[in-house]
Amino acid sequence: MRGIVLSLMLGLAGLSLMSGPGFSQSAAERRQALEQQQNEQRQKALDRERKAEEAALAHMAKRKACRQEAKAQGLSIFKRRTFMKECMAR
Repeated sequence: MRGIVLSLMLGLAGLSLMSGPGFSQSAAERRQALEQQQNEQRQKALDRERKAEEAALAHMAKRKACRQEAKAQGLSIFKRRTFMKECMAR
């Protein structure tokens, strides 16, 4: 009964039991933690994207080097294809 009267009085006064620095600070901390987690996820995604791009560039560079080596050896088109597969596997 006292609780009902107290909450009714607080409600009439425009106050809430949920107000105060403890509740807003807690929400701010949760918001900050969520933002930090989102920033970490974005950073991991950017790192994955950067690594994939570096791997693709390395693959293209290796393919170019193998192609130049095959051309320097003067291999025919069929032998060059086999050579490219073997060179890329190294």
